[in-house]
Amino acid sequence: MADFARITQSMAEQRLDALVTLGMRNCAYLAGAISEGPWLNEPQGLAPWMTCLIPPDRSFTFGGGLRDTDMPADGISPDHTRAARLTALAAEMRQRGVGKARVGVDMDFASASDLRRLEELLPDATFVFADLLLAQARACKTPQELQWLRKAIAASESGYREMLREVRVGISFQELVTVWAKAVLDNGALPINTSPVSWMLPHGGTSLRDQPDAVVIRSPGVVEAGLVYRVDLAAISAGFFSDQKFNFCVGAPRKESLAVWQAHRERQLFMEDFVRPGKTKREVFEACQREFKDTDKYAWWIHGVGMDKHEEPLIGSLLPSAVDVRPEITFAVNNVVSLESSWLEEDMYVLKEDGLERLGTIPQEVAIV
Repeated sequence: MADFARITQSMAEQRLDALVTLGMRNCAYLAGAISEGPWLNEPQGLAPWMTCLIPPDRSFTFGGGLRDTDMPADGISPDHTRAARLTALAAEMRQRGVGKARVGVDMDFASASDLRRLEELLPDATFVFADLLLAQARACKTPQELQWLRKAIAASESGYREMLREVRVGISFQELVTVWAKAVLDNGALPINTSPVSWMLPHGGTSLRDQPDAVVIRSPGVVEAGLVYRVDLAAISAGFFSDQKFNFCVGAPRKESLAVWQAHRERQLFMEDFVRPGKTKREVFEACQREFKDTDKYAWWIHGVGMDKHEEPLIGSLLPSAVDVRPEITFAVNNVVSLESSWLEEDMYVLKEDGLERLGTIPQEVAIV
């Protein structure tokens, strides 16, 4: 779970007496409200959760909802309005001695009206934005979080192996998606992204086999021989995501298709070699833009993976503005990142002192079935 020693140290550096979070995921993150079982992405009723961290007692939480969850919501009525919960939150903060404190607010998930209401309820407190603090904290994974991420990856990869056993000419992608999802559930995770909306195959003119280039074709109906397909799969274990892409072909693919895949694989290898602790987002962005060809046609991304599929650090050829958003967040030890060299290639890694350790275990290749 959250590294409270690191978070409280950051709070001390910013002279924060308390830290308020009003968004679902950061509330779950600070309150330790994550279980080993499958965890829904948007459970009903979790949006009103509110958490306040006051060292050294860590946190207290207001919230609850209509769904039975593992959240610590004892004694909180599920019909509390958001305004009522803000009032209760402010009252609890006064009782705990931070009514006149310097309070950090996670504005990534808080509305301006929530902040104004807190300022009205606690007029003697000083509220400051603390988004960067939580983004940095969540970017560096604890051993427990890495365990949950590995479990999500293992469940998704088990599903992909089951999918490959069923792949044949004429089988529908809906059938394949069902096979994958069932295996993910059987392995104790929750299937989230089955992505029949963007698969890869060669394309050109009136025949799919006449052009050596590659493009995204959305929602093909059934598997054909000789075409390379890409699947983008994600699962959740205890609230933490996997995010990977896999490629397969029934029979021998065209050499031109493999050449396209290999060019994107070489991008992946470049990123694996270049990303190191201490590198800034701008350094990595500029290096990739210099190295890669046709980035307007074949976009690339690097993003963190955790309680969201697209966490910090976040950069990419379609996201140049991300370089200047939270530039203070550099690539650091224990970041879990997804290297997405294009819509063809994506895998997950954890950043160690000496470089990236791959978390995926399936060979990075076009599987021939």
